[in-house]
Amino acid sequence: MSDKFQRIDFVEFILPEIVWIGFLLEFHGDQDGIRLATRLIEITDQEVFARPKPVFSLISAHRLLSSEDKERICKQLYQDDVLSKLRAGLGAFIRCYSDENPLAYLWCDEPIEAPSSNDLELARATLSPRLNRWSQKGTVMQAVVLYGEAVTGRLHYPSDLPPPNLESIFDEFASPEGQRASGHVRTMTTMLYSSNRERLGTTWAEYFWKRGLQIDPPQPHIEIENWSDKEDPLQRFRHDFSTMASMLVKELSEKLLAIPLSEEEHTVINGLIARQATVAIAVAENINVWNWDIGPLYLRAMTDCYITLAWILRSVRERSQRYILHGLSQEKLWMAHYEKIIEKIEDPEEKQSCQQTLEASKAWVESQSFLFFVTVNLGSWSGKPTRQMAEEADCLDLYNFAYQPYSFCAHNTWNQVGKFNAIASKSPLNKNMRLPRISSYGGEPSIVTNAAKYLEKAARVVMEAFSLQLNSPPPHSWTCERLEEISRWAEQAHSTKTNSATCKENSKL
Repeated sequence: MSDKFQRIDFVEFILPEIVWIGFLLEFHGDQDGIRLATRLIEITDQEVFARPKPVFSLISAHRLLSSEDKERICKQLYQDDVLSKLRAGLGAFIRCYSDENPLAYLWCDEPIEAPSSNDLELARATLSPRLNRWSQKGTVMQAVVLYGEAVTGRLHYPSDLPPPNLESIFDEFASPEGQRASGHVRTMTTMLYSSNRERLGTTWAEYFWKRGLQIDPPQPHIEIENWSDKEDPLQRFRHDFSTMASMLVKELSEKLLAIPLSEEEHTVINGLIARQATVAIAVAENINVWNWDIGPLYLRAMTDCYITLAWILRSVRERSQRYILHGLSQEKLWMAHYEKIIEKIEDPEEKQSCQQTLEASKAWVESQSFLFFVTVNLGSWSGKPTRQMAEEADCLDLYNFAYQPYSFCAHNTWNQVGKFNAIASKSPLNKNMRLPRISSYGGEPSIVTNAAKYLEKAARVVMEAFSLQLNSPPPHSWTCERLEEISRWAEQAHSTKTNSATCKENSKL
């Protein structure tokens, strides 16, 4: 009903405001949890005389209470014999999120203990099914917001518009009636939050997610293998490069988690670093790409990744969001093309398989944003040419002397194909006409040293942006040292072989 729309992230902002309801539901069950939550909302609304009153199902509204308000509320809750039950249901919540918790006044200045392992388990069990606002538990939690509005007398429906049957959310969640009620609940929760957002602010939501990182630090999905004990230094190198790169990414990720960045910022920075390491590892493990015919395909991707990362770090919050939204838009465009292909498929099994692929893609997009909110962008994600991004990120030399030459290989331009795949014949009788050649060779170490260098550059640009110090081995110098070891080993092996052949010849004499 408005010409102005804004994106409000449920997980980022709304969930922290109503998660206290989730803790009550998880501890006491739906029936008793709803009764206790609505009673707290009702009594708070009755005992607060200031106008206008906020929506007290939103936890930040309790930050606006005066000390006299809190005293009256606690007294009334005690008389109604619900205070102790509220404390029991919210105990883990208060202990896990103790700093300036808006509901800490229910403890009447009693000391709050540190969270236990059981508290953390309950917190995980509470949030896990409710991060998805479309799940039944997530919807029930939001339904309590409407129950709160009903008991405070603020929720009214016109006589000719019957209210949705909220009980169907519990009894027949998957039915059309249940889904209609669920949609109404989710919409109303968002509207109520939106109307109170400016007044309540986002301080609590920001603290809530920051605190979650402190009490339950995420572990990067990176397995670090032990250093190889193989005698062959080349085999050791191919294995140990992965160990070295994984150590770097894991340590950098752990250091970044200690910095107050948004989820998008953490996701994009860590994702691009992991991408850089993945490509570098692929180069190190496959000696057949250590040549200027194939190697630049990998190095082009790595220089592109570095320029993207360096440019994002110049305005990390806004550009991280833009980077993600563009990727989602490209996925949506692909899905639209894929849907047309599916319509033409006649084989039932193939059609079902393709439909499953499409549904998986849709689920991935909608885990991050409403699909209908994703705008397809056919241009560059940054809105700028790569050269301009490199210039603004202070890495124009990398663009001129690495990205551009590697692009010749990626785009199959003549100054790449003519050098490596169309080789002049030796006969002047056919004007030394160029003939096709399929090269099969490796052994150009500068390919892998460059890959290591671009991995190190990506790590360093993040370290400089956030003033970090790492203990992991620097990839470039580590790689150079290992390659020197391989070179000495090869020379020694060749010398031994030559001496052995000489001895055999001498023995014949």
